[in-house]
Amino acid sequence: MDGEGAKCESLLTAKLSHEGKKTIYDRAIVIQCREGEKIIAADGGEKTIGIVRKGLVEIRKKNQKVALLAEGDIFGEIAFILNIPRTADVIAVMPETEVVFLSLSMINRLTNMKDQTQIWKNLAQIIAYRLSQL
Repeated sequence: MDGEGAKCESLLTAKLSHEGKKTIYDRAIVIQCREGEKIIAADGGEKTIGIVRKGLVEIRKKNQKVALLAEGDIFGEIAFILNIPRTADVIAVMPETEVVFLSLSMINRLTNMKDQTQIWKNLAQIIAYRLSQL
């Protein structure tokens, strides 16, 4: 993948250098989903962060909707940071939904320490904002 194909706007990659974004998106995994498709299952062992590239996804805990995420929103950050199983199901709720997945190794491949610091700062800000909305 050339990086441009996986590219999406997200607060997670905000303020990264052009080279940093290219490094991330060159290694990203893009998944195309059908409406109603389960993208992530609760208790799954994947350790990636998902970014909604296109469409909408619903976060469900015990079949209860807890959030609706749109383009640029992230999910999977709890399992990613804490290295625990997934805490919720993630379901595509629109046809042709696309999700970009990033792994820790992708972040660690950022050679510019400012980019590495920025992505973790961005993640902390996203989580802090979500907590403030509870």
